Amino acid sequence: MPIVYIHGVANRDPDDFTALETMLQRYIADELKNPQTDEEINILKVYWGDLGASFAWDFSSCLQAISLRLMGAATDVSSIDRAKLMAELDESVGDLPSTDEASSPSDLFSSGLITTGFAPPAASQTIRLKDLSTDELSDLAIAVIISNKRNTWQQTLAVIAADDVATEPKTFTLLAAQDSVQDELEVLLNLIEKRYTELEVQRTDLIEAGPGWLGDLKDRFNEAMERGDQATGYALTRVLNRFRPELNKAVIIFFGDVFAYLTHRGTIQKPDAITERLLVQLEKAHKIKMERNGEPIVLLSHSMGGQIAYDTLTYFLPQMEQYKHIKVDFWCATASQVGVFEEMKLFAVSDPQINLASDQKVPLPSQNQLGYWWNVWDPNDYLSYTANPIFENIDDESYNSGTSLIQAHSGYLQRPSFYRKFAEKLRNKLPARP
Repeated sequence: MPIVYIHGVANRDPDDFTALETMLQRYIADELKNPQTDEEINILKVYWGDLGASFAWDFSSCLQAISLRLMGAATDVSSIDRAKLMAELDESVGDLPSTDEASSPSDLFSSGLITTGFAPPAASQTIRLKDLSTDELSDLAIAVIISNKRNTWQQTLAVIAADDVATEPKTFTLLAAQDSVQDELEVLLNLIEKRYTELEVQRTDLIEAGPGWLGDLKDRFNEAMERGDQATGYALTRVLNRFRPELNKAVIIFFGDVFAYLTHRGTIQKPDAITERLLVQLEKAHKIKMERNGEPIVLLSHSMGGQIAYDTLTYFLPQMEQYKHIKVDFWCATASQVGVFEEMKLFAVSDPQINLASDQKVPLPSQNQLGYWWNVWDPNDYLSYTANPIFENIDDESYNSGTSLIQAHSGYLQRPSFYRKFAEKLRNKLPARP
């Protein structure tokens, strides 16, 4: 089964697909491989980062760190969510003040650090791993592992190892038998390290061998949970403040890549370079489909890749003679802005007459070009949007990646729980095999 993947904005590394390929192989290919054949699932990548926006002053317009206020919102989330945020901010977590430093609301108001909505931290609620759900345990472990910023292969294998352990029923039986969270951590990390070693044995191309680099995970777990339990809005403000330049840069690249595509989008007579790359990979997928007795084509897009995919499915494929025979059987659009773009009528085939006032929705792309569309958005991802109110008969679904606002836009493709859901959708929605 061919899977075509087109990335979103801000990807400037043509080789940055290692983790994605590993996840697709582990949770999609291995799950859905045709037992009647020996063919592997082909993953065809569409890289277009080199065609995105460029910046003549090397991001000099990005603002330096300034006051960034959470207004106490961090105290309104659960201990587990704060712990995951602390893991993601591990490089700055040492800057968090102790609870004594941020214990007086009046001091914070008078200093101007918090303007409204301050709430003191809730009473300490120690996280017990045995009480978490499978996905919560997996997400917490993965947040800590990803914060290590290690070799891509090692990190990906560690993520899979943590997810395997979290989804193993006997793990929670072992956790429940422990007397303290420290005992739970010992058990959990030993299980992850054992599973990691088993996975690593299956790979012979890793530069570094052995799970020894996982040794500091216990300290990272402890710090994430303790700091998350103590974190006030003021404390998180100080940490997040250091991320302001990077956040600015990310937003600038996002809009820059969007403008670059819209400015240079081609026509059916002369497609733009980005669309051409997607068309070429879809043609390769179609050839594989024909060679393998009609194996379905799956298209996976992330962020701006969804808008490029939609233009291709609705404008280029149906009207270009050399490509109109191609049909995508299943399209998964993650973190996309397709609904917003259609609201603004920015697509090549957008019809201004179809809108809320006319009480109409936009029909799905032709069945000749698309069989099924699953649009996935994360409530924590402010750059992903629902498409259900805009399009007819779309499978529009929220997915909680378990990540913070900082990481949510890319969290889909880092979480095993997403790929498990993806595999389930494919099993249920793909057409029956000939």
